[in-house]
This record gives sequence, structure tokens and C-alpha cells, in this order.
Amino acid sequence: MIMYLNLLSAGYTYKDYLMFVWTRPECYLFIIGLAVSSVCIYYPNEMRKNNER
Repeated sequence: MIMYLNLLSAGYTYKDYLMFVWTRPECYLFIIGLAVSSVCIYYPNEMRKNNER
């Protein structure tokens, strides 16, 4: 998402930039990655208990 910031210097508006980034698959993968990371950080003991059985 940061690499697309060059579009702003090319004359795109913030609205155009956000609409372009929203259509990119990296945006969805970023959101999924944040969700997986937060589950691993906030619920690590539950995952560890399931693996011990």
C-alpha cells in the first residue's frame, strides 16, 4: 500500500488513491494478515492447549 503513494505525486487525489488501493488484492491480504496476527497475539494459550492434546 505504501508503494502506491507515488500515485499521489502523479496527480491522483486521495479519493482516487483510496479507490485504487481498495481494488488491489494486497489490501485484502493486509487485512487478513492483521486479523491473523491479532488472533495469535491475543489468544496464544488457547491454540497451545489444543496442540497438546
